[in-house]
Amino acid sequence: MSWTPQVRFENIESGRRPTDQEIEDKVTQGRVSNTALSIYQARKRPSFGTPMPYAPSKFARRHYPGHPHHAIEISDPGLDRSDETAVAINPRNPRNIVAGAASFNGSQFDNTAYVSKDGGYTWKTVTALTNTDEGAGIAFDDSANCYYVTMQGGFFPVCVISRDGGLTWSAPAAFGFGDKTAVAARGNIALCGFDRLNTEACAFTLDGGVSWAVHDFTDRGLGTGPLVSYDHEHFYIIYSALDNNLKMYASHDQGATWTGPTTIVPVPGNAPESTIAGPLSYEGGALDKPGDECCDRWPRPAACPLYRQQQAGTDVHVEQRPRSNVEQPSECESQTSWRRTHVALPVVHQARRSP
Repeated sequence: MSWTPQVRFENIESGRRPTDQEIEDKVTQGRVSNTALSIYQARKRPSFGTPMPYAPSKFARRHYPGHPHHAIEISDPGLDRSDETAVAINPRNPRNIVAGAASFNGSQFDNTAYVSKDGGYTWKTVTALTNTDEGAGIAFDDSANCYYVTMQGGFFPVCVISRDGGLTWSAPAAFGFGDKTAVAARGNIALCGFDRLNTEACAFTLDGGVSWAVHDFTDRGLGTGPLVSYDHEHFYIIYSALDNNLKMYASHDQGATWTGPTTIVPVPGNAPESTIAGPLSYEGGALDKPGDECCDRWPRPAACPLYRQQQAGTDVHVEQRPRSNVEQPSECESQTSWRRTHVALPVVHQARRSP
């Protein structure tokens, strides 16, 4: 059964729907995700929405029970395409899996949910949202609410919520004009990040998606990686700033107040869609796990600060810090750098090389 979430805008102007000309101006002046831009342009063609007289043949779904070396096609073979995927597992029922993707049925772009209730052996195709413009961002909270973020009807970030493991979805919670969505969830909380071509913004719910608050930031960036702490108190919005730094906004009171922007990685290779390998290089998609893979994920890139220390004659040994459920950055640390916080970051030990 569908229901409609309530959305409150801290900045009333952010909830105003721009005119077509204002959208054109923003798209021309701003940096836009490739998928949203291509779909936006496709909709303006005179032939858009007219099904092709024929479509490539589709293979039936294939399933190899108990065989770990064969992929299973979970998307509906009747769809023309299904891409920009995401997947999440229900923490209260690990056999409940929800995957999502932007799909095209020959005449319209939708966002589809592929739902399994038996650990992936069988799948059901569900339309989560129609008339959409971006791929899927999916997350379960600890209360088994499933959040699906994307963009609908142009450059308009939205989130729909399922309370039955992905089989039915709410009406969309609409967050105003914007681009490039992502979502994270804990407890009964979800945090969605996006940008307003190209000013950062976020929306969050503290009651399982019943009501949302939308907050606008001031810094310019493209794309976000939202994070919610294990104790449900601290929110983080990480983004690739247009000044080529990786930055973060933080709230330590569940979105009531925010600090930032704080520069996390001020080195080359963190520009939007950069081809230079950096410690947390953003390459056009939503950022995922800052910290865990920060410095040992790259094959000794020149941009990595640890690599530069090695080149200067310092041995650097990295070991993983045990993750704490309650360990959070202090007030002073949150104003300095990401490496000084205590959210799943590596501990770095240095030893001077012998002559």
